[in-house]
Amino acid sequence: MDSQPFIPSPDSPAPHPFLLRVSQSLLAKAERSSATGPVRLSLDRKAAPELYDAVDADQIQLLRMQIDDLCHTGWVRLRLEDPRAFASFGDRKPKLELSDFDALAAWAGYTPRAQRWRQQWRAHLAEYWVATPLQAPSDPAAVLDHLARNPLLPVECLSVEEATLSITLLTALCRSGQAIALREASASIFQGRAKVLDHREELLRLLGAAHEQFADTPAQLLLAPPYRTAADGDATAAFTEVLFIENLVTFEHMADTRGSSWADSLLIYAAGFRGSTRKLRMRANCRLYLRAPAPSIVLPEIERWLFSTAAHHSDGQTSLPVYFFRRSRLCRHADTCKPV
Repeated sequence: MDSQPFIPSPDSPAPHPFLLRVSQSLLAKAERSSATGPVRLSLDRKAAPELYDAVDADQIQLLRMQIDDLCHTGWVRLRLEDPRAFASFGDRKPKLELSDFDALAAWAGYTPRAQRWRQQWRAHLAEYWVATPLQAPSDPAAVLDHLARNPLLPVECLSVEEATLSITLLTALCRSGQAIALREASASIFQGRAKVLDHREELLRLLGAAHEQFADTPAQLLLAPPYRTAADGDATAAFTEVLFIENLVTFEHMADTRGSSWADSLLIYAAGFRGSTRKLRMRANCRLYLRAPAPSIVLPEIERWLFSTAAHHSDGQTSLPVYFFRRSRLCRHADTCKPV
């Protein structure tokens, strides 16, 4: 969302041209910087010529007081080398260190680069839709308002023309009613960026998407079931509980070395399962893969448990306990699993 207009407080420094210029230079440097540490601007002759062109000490003292006023806000800090005999303020290599980007930007009237791009893109979209009304959504103003409140951060590295083309393609796809996986649509429209449309139901609706037109990519469940050979030689899928494991290495280790605590557990590897446990109960939302060849009875038994839980309950059958492996190392069953 775009920033709100700055309302000066009694403690805000006066917007002196000198302070505004060095503040904007510091903010611009911060946006260019890829360093992890604090961003500093050297107040040298290039950045602050007033400090070096002053003809008397009173002028320098006035500039110093203005810098001190800015530092008192907490938005920046002044860094100086240790004092030396006869060293002037400029000789001590003064630097301004940025502490609060947003507050300083609001006071200095500085529009961050990302915000400038968003404003330019929305203006470009508005002009494009006026010029090509057949390609515009049914309510362009609502779409622009949504984008102002919920920026599409992953596309801000594109040009405004490329981003507009992507929205045009997405609008056409929504209107077509074509059913497609959400991330597949995102990758094809936004130059390989598969997650742009995650949690963007409102945007898709505003662009004309039908209900459930964009399905989530099915989760892939890797299964390691236990099974027994009965006295008559028939195999049975005899799991008494279910254990979801988030780490693939741990899953493989536990499947290879069946300890007594999980000897009868159905082991399931599903990366990111915590956010989609309920969805796994629907066939359309997951794909099942056996880790190793197993008797033909095994997979139907697992499907019966996973997809028919409600039917099991209505038949009076006891639901299986389900656990989640919570650590990456192998520990005692009770220490690492959590019932749900």
